Amino acid sequence: MNRYALTVSVAPAIEPVSLAEMKLHLRVDHDEEDSLIAALITAAREQAEAFTNRALIEQTVVMKMDCFPDVIQLPKPPMIS
Repeated sequence: MNRYALTVSVAPAIEPVSLAEMKLHLRVDHDEEDSLIAALITAAREQAEAFTNRALIEQTVVMKMDCFPDVIQLPKPPMIS
């Protein structure tokens, strides 16, 4: 049985929902909560990616394996390259 570890080496440059979109949805019109709202957006994306085992936004993921298998099944689709 081959084991592997996935590590995000380059995080997504953007989130699926912008801070402005989320503030509009939440009806927040001040800036005091911006860092909290941004952190919650990131946490929600990460939870959705973990639950679906898919990458929602372009990111670089490194896969390390304990041995070289006959067949490599790549997790976290979709893959660009």
